[in-house]
Amino acid sequence: MYKGINMGKELAQLFRLVENSFPDIQNFFDKHNVDFERLNNAKSFWSEIYVARLSGEGVPESIFIKIPRIGGNVLRCEDEEGIDELENVLTYYSKKENLFYKHFPYGSIPNFPFPKVYFTEDVEEYGTGGIVAENLTDKVYAVEHIPGLNHEQVLRLMEALAGFHSHLLMREDKSYVESFVEGAHGRETYAPGMQNMMVGLNLNF
Repeated sequence: MYKGINMGKELAQLFRLVENSFPDIQNFFDKHNVDFERLNNAKSFWSEIYVARLSGEGVPESIFIKIPRIGGNVLRCEDEEGIDELENVLTYYSKKENLFYKHFPYGSIPNFPFPKVYFTEDVEEYGTGGIVAENLTDKVYAVEHIPGLNHEQVLRLMEALAGFHSHLLMREDKSYVESFVEGAHGRETYAPGMQNMMVGLNLNF
Protein backbone atom coordinates (compact mmCIF):
# COMPACT_ATOMS: atom_id res chain seq x y z
CA MET A 1 0.00 0.00 0.00
CA TYR A 2 1.42 3.38 -1.01
CA LYS A 3 -1.15 5.90 0.21
CA GLY A 4 -0.79 9.35 -1.36
CA ILE A 5 2.50 8.57 -3.11
CA ASN A 6 3.42 8.97 -6.74
CA MET A 7 4.94 5.89 -8.34
CA GLY A 8 8.36 6.08 -9.95
CA LYS A 9 11.28 8.14 -8.66
CA GLU A 10 9.46 9.31 -5.53
CA LEU A 11 8.70 5.75 -4.45
CA ALA A 12 12.20 4.58 -5.37
CA GLN A 13 13.62 7.28 -3.10
CA LEU A 14 11.56 6.03 -0.16
CA PHE A 15 12.61 2.43 -0.77
CA ARG A 16 16.27 3.45 -0.90
CA LEU A 17 16.07 5.43 2.33
CA VAL A 18 14.41 2.54 4.16
CA GLU A 19 16.89 -0.06 2.89
CA ASN A 20 19.88 2.13 3.81
CA SER A 21 18.48 2.55 7.31
CA PHE A 22 19.12 -1.12 8.07
CA PRO A 23 22.46 -1.93 6.40
CA ASP A 24 22.97 -5.12 8.41
CA ILE A 25 19.95 -6.77 6.77
CA GLN A 26 20.87 -8.18 3.39
CA ASN A 27 18.22 -8.30 0.65
CA PHE A 28 15.98 -6.22 2.89
CA PHE A 29 12.82 -6.30 0.78
CA ASP A 30 13.00 -10.04 0.32
CA LYS A 31 12.53 -10.38 4.07
CA HIS A 32 10.41 -7.37 4.98
CA ASN A 33 7.20 -5.79 3.74
CA VAL A 34 6.66 -2.04 3.87
CA ASP A 35 3.65 0.24 3.51
CA PHE A 36 4.14 3.97 2.95
CA GLU A 37 1.72 6.75 3.83
CA ARG A 38 2.20 10.44 3.10
CA LEU A 39 1.07 12.52 6.08
CA ASN A 40 -0.85 15.76 5.85
CA ASN A 41 1.32 18.51 7.27
CA ALA A 42 -0.50 21.75 6.55
CA LYS A 43 0.26 23.20 10.00
CA SER A 44 3.84 22.15 10.62
CA PHE A 45 6.40 21.13 8.03
CA TRP A 46 7.84 22.54 4.83
CA SER A 47 9.04 19.07 3.89
CA GLU A 48 7.12 16.03 2.72
CA ILE A 49 6.45 13.68 5.61
CA TYR A 50 5.86 9.91 5.44
CA VAL A 51 5.37 7.01 7.79
CA ALA A 52 6.62 3.60 6.69
CA ARG A 53 5.05 0.60 8.42
CA LEU A 54 7.35 -2.41 8.43
CA SER A 55 6.85 -6.11 9.02
CA GLY A 56 9.65 -8.60 9.58
CA GLU A 57 12.33 -9.38 12.15
CA GLY A 58 14.86 -6.91 13.47
CA VAL A 59 13.04 -3.70 12.51
CA PRO A 60 10.63 -1.31 14.30
CA GLU A 61 6.94 -1.47 13.50
CA SER A 62 7.07 1.94 11.86
CA ILE A 63 9.53 4.71 11.00
CA PHE A 64 9.28 8.42 10.21
CA ILE A 65 10.67 9.76 6.93
CA LYS A 66 11.19 13.44 6.14
CA ILE A 67 11.97 14.30 2.52
CA PRO A 68 13.41 17.81 2.03
CA ARG A 69 11.03 18.68 -0.78
CA ILE A 70 8.62 21.61 -0.44
CA GLY A 71 5.24 20.32 0.68
CA GLY A 72 2.02 20.95 -1.19
CA ASN A 73 0.66 23.30 1.48
CA VAL A 74 3.62 25.65 0.89
CA LEU A 75 3.45 25.35 -2.89
CA ARG A 76 -0.09 26.72 -2.81
CA CYS A 77 1.09 29.89 -1.06
CA GLU A 78 4.14 30.88 -3.11
CA ASP A 79 4.94 31.93 -6.67
CA GLU A 80 7.60 30.15 -8.73
CA GLU A 81 10.40 32.54 -7.75
CA GLY A 82 9.52 32.20 -4.07
CA ILE A 83 9.49 28.40 -4.32
CA ASP A 84 13.02 28.37 -5.79
CA GLU A 85 14.27 30.43 -2.86
CA LEU A 86 12.51 28.21 -0.33
CA GLU A 87 13.99 25.12 -1.98
CA ASN A 88 17.47 26.58 -1.45
CA VAL A 89 16.72 27.42 2.16
CA LEU A 90 15.26 23.97 2.81
CA THR A 91 18.29 22.26 1.26
CA TYR A 92 20.60 24.41 3.37
CA TYR A 93 18.93 23.66 6.69
CA SER A 94 18.46 19.98 5.81
CA LYS A 95 22.23 19.63 5.43
CA LYS A 96 22.71 21.33 8.80
CA GLU A 97 20.21 18.97 10.40
CA ASN A 98 21.94 15.95 8.86
CA LEU A 99 25.28 17.18 10.21
CA PHE A 100 23.85 17.29 13.73
CA TYR A 101 22.80 13.65 13.59
CA LYS A 102 26.15 12.69 12.08
CA HIS A 103 28.18 14.27 14.88
CA PHE A 104 25.82 13.60 17.80
CA PRO A 105 24.55 10.01 17.88
CA TYR A 106 21.29 9.14 19.57
CA GLY A 107 21.54 9.18 23.36
CA SER A 108 24.98 10.77 23.40
CA ILE A 109 23.99 14.08 25.04
CA PRO A 110 22.77 13.99 28.66
CA ASN A 111 19.32 15.51 29.25
CA PHE A 112 19.04 16.54 25.59
CA PRO A 113 16.29 14.45 23.99
CA PHE A 114 16.03 13.95 20.24
CA PRO A 115 14.69 11.08 18.13
CA LYS A 116 16.70 8.06 17.13
CA VAL A 117 17.83 8.57 13.53
CA TYR A 118 18.52 5.53 11.38
CA PHE A 119 19.80 7.21 8.22
CA THR A 120 20.38 10.63 6.65
CA GLU A 121 21.00 11.59 3.04
CA ASP A 122 21.82 15.03 1.63
CA VAL A 123 20.06 16.46 -1.42
CA GLU A 124 22.23 16.06 -4.52
CA GLU A 125 19.50 16.14 -7.17
CA TYR A 126 15.77 15.58 -7.43
CA GLY A 127 14.87 12.25 -5.86
CA THR A 128 17.58 12.36 -3.21
CA GLY A 129 17.77 13.50 0.40
CA GLY A 130 15.92 12.58 3.53
CA ILE A 131 15.97 11.63 7.20
CA VAL A 132 14.71 8.32 8.55
CA ALA A 133 13.97 8.35 12.28
CA GLU A 134 11.90 6.67 14.94
CA ASN A 135 8.21 7.37 14.52
CA LEU A 136 6.96 9.81 17.15
CA THR A 137 3.93 11.03 15.19
CA ASP A 138 1.51 9.56 17.74
CA LYS A 139 3.13 11.72 20.44
CA VAL A 140 2.92 15.10 18.70
CA TYR A 141 0.07 17.22 17.41
CA ALA A 142 -0.57 20.58 15.79
CA VAL A 143 -2.43 23.41 17.49
CA GLU A 144 -3.87 26.64 16.12
CA HIS A 145 -2.16 28.76 18.75
CA ILE A 146 0.81 28.02 21.00
CA PRO A 147 0.21 29.91 24.27
CA GLY A 148 3.82 29.68 25.42
CA LEU A 149 5.76 27.50 27.85
CA ASN A 150 4.67 26.96 31.43
CA HIS A 151 7.14 27.00 34.32
CA GLU A 152 7.84 23.26 34.19
CA GLN A 153 8.43 23.34 30.44
CA VAL A 154 10.87 26.25 30.76
CA LEU A 155 12.85 24.30 33.38
CA ARG A 156 12.92 21.20 31.15
CA LEU A 157 14.12 23.28 28.20
CA MET A 158 16.85 24.90 30.29
CA GLU A 159 17.97 21.47 31.53
CA ALA A 160 18.17 20.19 27.95
CA LEU A 161 20.15 23.21 26.74
CA ALA A 162 22.48 22.98 29.75
CA GLY A 163 23.11 19.31 28.99
CA PHE A 164 23.94 20.14 25.38
CA HIS A 165 26.23 23.01 26.40
CA SER A 166 28.02 20.84 28.96
CA HIS A 167 28.52 18.08 26.40
CA LEU A 168 30.13 20.48 23.93
CA LEU A 169 32.46 21.94 26.56
CA MET A 170 33.67 18.53 27.72
CA ARG A 171 34.09 17.06 24.25
CA GLU A 172 37.81 16.88 23.50
CA ASP A 173 37.47 16.38 19.75
CA LYS A 174 36.33 19.74 18.36
CA SER A 175 36.76 18.80 14.68
CA TYR A 176 32.99 18.68 14.23
CA VAL A 177 32.95 22.48 14.37
CA GLU A 178 34.54 22.68 10.91
CA SER A 179 31.52 20.91 9.43
CA PHE A 180 29.24 23.76 10.49
CA VAL A 181 31.40 26.58 9.13
CA GLU A 182 29.50 28.56 6.52
CA GLY A 183 30.52 27.59 3.01
CA ALA A 184 31.83 24.18 4.02
CA HIS A 185 29.14 22.38 2.05
CA GLY A 186 27.99 24.93 -0.53
CA ARG A 187 24.70 26.82 -0.93
CA GLU A 188 25.17 28.35 2.51
CA THR A 189 24.20 32.00 2.32
CA TYR A 190 21.75 32.43 5.18
CA ALA A 191 24.04 32.58 8.20
CA PRO A 192 23.94 36.32 9.15
CA GLY A 193 20.17 36.58 9.32
CA MET A 194 19.83 33.23 11.03
CA GLN A 195 22.44 34.12 13.63
CA ASN A 196 20.77 37.47 14.36
CA MET A 197 17.43 35.75 14.75
CA MET A 198 18.88 33.14 17.13
CA VAL A 199 20.55 35.83 19.24
CA GLY A 200 17.29 37.76 19.41
CA LEU A 201 15.29 34.69 20.37
CA ASN A 202 17.74 33.79 23.11
CA LEU A 203 17.68 37.33 24.52
CA ASN A 204 13.89 37.26 24.58
CA PHE A 205 13.92 33.84 26.21
